[in-house]
Order: sequence, then structure tokens, then C-alpha cells
Amino acid sequence: MTVNKLGQTSKVGFDENQKDIEGNLIEENKRYILSVWSQPTQESNTGGKLSEKSTALTLQKNNIVRTLTTSLNEGSGGMDINSDGNIYMADFGKATNNANGTNIIKITVDGQVTNFASGFSGASGNDFDYMGNLYQSNIGGNTISKITPSGQVSTFATGLVNPVGIAFDGDSSFYVCNCGNNTIVKLDMDGNVSAFSSSSLFNCPNGNDIDQNGNLYVANFSNSTIVKIISDGTASSFATMPGNNNGHLLFKNNALYVVSRGLHQIHKVSMLGNVSLVAGNGQRGIIDGLVAEASFSLPNDIAISSDGKYIYVNDVNGADPNQAVISPTIIRFIELLN
Repeated sequence: MTVNKLGQTSKVGFDENQKDIEGNLIEENKRYILSVWSQPTQESNTGGKLSEKSTALTLQKNNIVRTLTTSLNEGSGGMDINSDGNIYMADFGKATNNANGTNIIKITVDGQVTNFASGFSGASGNDFDYMGNLYQSNIGGNTISKITPSGQVSTFATGLVNPVGIAFDGDSSFYVCNCGNNTIVKLDMDGNVSAFSSSSLFNCPNGNDIDQNGNLYVANFSNSTIVKIISDGTASSFATMPGNNNGHLLFKNNALYVVSRGLHQIHKVSMLGNVSLVAGNGQRGIIDGLVAEASFSLPNDIAISSDGKYIYVNDVNGADPNQAVISPTIIRFIELLN
């Protein structure tokens, strides 16, 4: 940890694996007295001192952002988690205007990265079915691929228009966002494609997911609207995000979690359409820490662990100011402690 000098106030976080001076793990809601040890630096040789004891402090757990992987060559496409808790991220390509990514990589919860499957054309949104097969949109090839748990790839459906988000509706069908013509289509498990929803509310529909009542929610890439679609395909405006460039979204714990890509933040939307901030200070960067102080960099998709404790995010790990550049990628996660 670091503490600011010259009398500035600093928020300091302690890892829950740290111990007190008696060798016991620190605990939430227990009162402690804190002292700070200062060491000499190049700027000053007045260190080597122990501060006066603080007043009694009560420790509280806070949601935090951490980094899971080192930098990855892939561009930040879609992500999903399988039943074993492993994360699968699609390689969109080097830039949003150059969808030539060909791989899907597998990331374990301890950050180990391996190649899972190859042979795609701008791998964008994806989703697992109940059998453990991964369905992958190819935004550059206008197709949907099916990947078995062993990594075998086959073409599942054709005739789409720049497909991105995929969301399963039970075990018999799923919905795909056609970014290229502002429509949502429905696919059965034989790969047959049928029209589902078309509306002026769509503006490059990007991420999608389904709530427990069968309603479909869609995030637009090119404006701030979250669209709700009922079972007959009727679309309506559900929420307005604070930014106008949204990535993907997920339904979890009776709420939507939305990637505000252009704002470098993650937001939560209640079922009443109320928007609140989950994480990100709004400044582009890769900085871990408390959720309100941590920074993200053009996040695109999220994947949430089955227990809802971890929200995984794929960030652009580069300093290029061009927002079209989406590679290299780094995987971060938000640890929800309260």
C-alpha cells in the first residue's frame, strides 16, 4: 500500500489475508488502532519513524477491482463462463473496424491462459448452452459457429448481418443481435433463422440477455439506450445509460449489469430502469483498487461467476487514444464483498 506524504489524507485498503501484530487475521467490524511506519526516501532522509497511534478504527469490507491476467494479444470480443467456472473470451481482432480475430481463449480463475478454438472471422458475442457447447458470433463472416466442449468447431447458422450478442432462451432457441441491420433474430437448435424484432430503437444492437420472465434486453453500441423486448418481439426503451457507447450486458440477481464502454465504467440497472454505478472512476486506465477509484479502459464484455461474487471484465491494455483499437486485452475482475 502507499500513503500520501505531506499530511494528505489517503484511503488505504488492507487485504483480508493480512494479520494484526498478534498474528491474527484482521476482521471486518472489529476495532483496531493503526500506526504508520515511514521509511527514508531519496527525497527525504527523515523516515524510519513510527507515527502516533490512531483513534480506534472499524474495518469494513469494500468491493474492489483486481487484475487477473497479463496482457493478451487478442482483441476484446465477447466473454462467457462455463459450468466449471472457466472464462472464454473471443478474439474480435485488433480494432473495431478490422474484425479479423480468429481465436477463442480459455482463462482459468487463477489467470492461466490457453487457446481453446480457432477458425473464426471476427469472433464477437458468445454464449454457452446447457450441454456445454459454446455458440460464437462471427461479425466478419455473418455466421454463428458451434464449438463443442472439446474445441471442435462447425458452422451452425448462416445468413446473419454482422452478428454480435447471443442469449439462450431455455434449451431450445436463442437470440442474436444483428448489428449490421438493427434487428434481433431467433435461432432454433437446427440453425434455422427467423425474424424476431426490428425497431428504430436499435442502433447497432450489441449485447443481450434474458430475465427470468423471458424478456430480452439489448444494449446498443452506438447510442445510450437499453431496449426491452417482450415475447412477441415488441421493443420499448427500458433505460438510458449515461454514455452513448455500450458494450455487452448480463442479467443477474434481478438486475442488469451493463458495460459502459465509452465511459470506462460498469453500471447496474434495476428492473425499474434505475441506473447506478458498479465500478470505475470514468478515467481511462488500468488501475486496481476500490471500485469508485479503480479505472477501466474501453471495457467490452462481462462474465459473472455462478455465485455472483466476481464480475470479469475484458479491458484494452494499451495507451493508443484511438478508441477503435481494442488489442492487446487484459482480464480484470470486480470482487463484490458487500
